[in-house]
Amino acid sequence: MNLMMSAEKGISAFPEGENIFKWVGTITGPHDTVYTGQTYR
Repeated sequence: MNLMMSAEKGISAFPEGENIFKWVGTITGPHDTVYTGQTYR
């Protein structure tokens, strides 16, 4: 739950549908790196 409430830029995680045991998370590549514009799930 803390990750859902986090204000951390570029990172998110939420339960998939009604199943609180299966989560979907994403991380966005930081600017000025080779990962800029990339999103990882």
